[in-house]
Amino acid sequence: MKLGRVGKTGESYAFDKRGFLLTKSRFNEDLRNAGELSKDDISMMTLRITDPDVNLQEQPSLALVRNKRPLTLMAEQAISGNFLEHLEPYRDYRGVKVFGVWLWDKVLDVGITTEIDAKEAFLPHEKTKRTIYVVLFFIILLSVGLMILFFLMKTKESKLLNQHRQHLETLVKERTLALEQANITLKYLSETDPLTQIANRRSYDKQLSLAVLSAKITKQPLSLLVLDIDYFKAFNDNYGHDAGDGALKSIAQHISSTLPRATDFIARYGGEEFVVLLSTTDIDGAYSVAERIRSKIEAIAINHDFSGIGDFITVSIGIAVLTANISQGEDLFKQADKALYEAKAKGRNNSFYFQPDE
Repeated sequence: MKLGRVGKTGESYAFDKRGFLLTKSRFNEDLRNAGELSKDDISMMTLRITDPDVNLQEQPSLALVRNKRPLTLMAEQAISGNFLEHLEPYRDYRGVKVFGVWLWDKVLDVGITTEIDAKEAFLPHEKTKRTIYVVLFFIILLSVGLMILFFLMKTKESKLLNQHRQHLETLVKERTLALEQANITLKYLSETDPLTQIANRRSYDKQLSLAVLSAKITKQPLSLLVLDIDYFKAFNDNYGHDAGDGALKSIAQHISSTLPRATDFIARYGGEEFVVLLSTTDIDGAYSVAERIRSKIEAIAINHDFSGIGDFITVSIGIAVLTANISQGEDLFKQADKALYEAKAKGRNNSFYFQPDE
């Protein structure tokens, strides 16, 4: 990086707080000849602005050892913040007497100077004055340019950071929404019977516990129906499992359509068994619902030539109602299941409600 050249011997350059050049020196060739730079060095970030105590072009052998050289007067005062006019010549990093002006840019934290050999500086006054004005203008222009560049870089950086943050926020929202949707889907799959698309055994167990607790708190009746398809094994064995699956789907749909209330709950318990929970429903209401379901299943007339009681698929239904001596849903199911056994024993295709032993 180069800044500017002034006249035949003047140059502008930048340096950091340690005194290292941040720009390329105009006098690289002279410095190589004096042994200050190697063949491949270009002075930038390798050369410190120190006073060798002698002119390196004239007496390089008498120069101070590099690590013992002090900073030049200009560098020392610029780094320390002294910007008062200096009207006497001083030695630059070549050991040449020069005049210079300098400043310290607090934004970039770098020093900027323009120096010119004293011999050239003592040319006619007007020429020198014009040169100094030009030098000052270049320094100001350079400083303004550097500040504008710094501002533009900061603005661009801020814009990129905002864009990146917005992208991350959008990505997080999308991932969160996808995760929520996946959880909803997973919950549905975990609680739905894949064949009939009604609730499964797991969902029923959860719903039964909640229904029993609610009934005990509100002191409202709760009824449970357990339905079993009559002679379904014979239907499967003779018509095939595809026909059996179709029958299960149809029966599940017709049971659901028979339950008008949103609080009524149907689930496939397993195999050819279904369960129905009827909140705020006493034994008479439950029996009425059970008979309506049984009649509707019989009315859809799914052909069953291998049934022991008729020509179409029928169901047997056991009914139980929650009483004070029942503490758990499991006990309510046992009563309904026992009633189902009685319904089958009485010839199937009927509804029977649980009656406690006398």
